[in-house]
Amino acid sequence: MLVWTAVGTLTAVGVWVVVAPLSETIAVQGKLGTPVTLNLDASQVLLPGIAGDVTISGPNIPNKTLRAAVKGGARADWAKQSANAELAVKLDESNIQAKLAVANWSKP
Repeated sequence: MLVWTAVGTLTAVGVWVVVAPLSETIAVQGKLGTPVTLNLDASQVLLPGIAGDVTISGPNIPNKTLRAAVKGGARADWAKQSANAELAVKLDESNIQAKLAVANWSKP
């Protein structure tokens, strides 16, 4: 089951995606905001200040609910077919640092 929530304004858009087993339902709620810089001449978008809070709940999650704070940034360059992001997630008492990168997305 795919459950998603999107929240957006003119300057910020947030999307959360969770994949769960078919027999389990997980609810994801939260807000994610960032300034957006879109440079059409350079074919780039920059999301420099991603920040938000997320609540994940479900019957098989400890205490039925997890709360996470997210901070980071991302950029995409569709002319070079590349994108990257760095995120810091505080989940209960755990701190997670994540770096994501995609290159040549037309030839994965």
